[in-house]
Amino acid sequence: MRLLSFLVVLLLSVCFSACSGSKDEKEKDGALAPVGDSKPVAAEDLQFFIVSREVFAASCYECHNRAQGMIRGGIGTDVYEEVLENAQRIYQKTIVERTMPMNSSLTPRQYSLLKAWLEAGAPMKTELDYSNYDVEE
Repeated sequence: MRLLSFLVVLLLSVCFSACSGSKDEKEKDGALAPVGDSKPVAAEDLQFFIVSREVFAASCYECHNRAQGMIRGGIGTDVYEEVLENAQRIYQKTIVERTMPMNSSLTPRQYSLLKAWLEAGAPMKTELDYSNYDVEE
């Protein structure tokens, strides 16, 4: 009876420790990805050029780059109009399900940037504030 109780306690402790990870963490190569952001998302970062450079080029072009002929899932992330047309699918697969990119994961900064950009309506660019510069008219 003692042995059975010991085994049950041991089994439960193993199960609880295996299930205690945060829902925001994603396994990558057996290690949990960090949750915190390394660089906060600023309003001026919410434009296609920055998201394309920091997220799509770094993590998506290998499989989703129309210019290179790689359009898995029918989505190319190098053309703004195509990204905008597929924004709902990109959000679902990358932000909600966290199944993209395949066999990898976004960095906390990439995740936060992509999430904020998509939730802002995936703007092409933001208006730039030139008030701090001496601009000739």
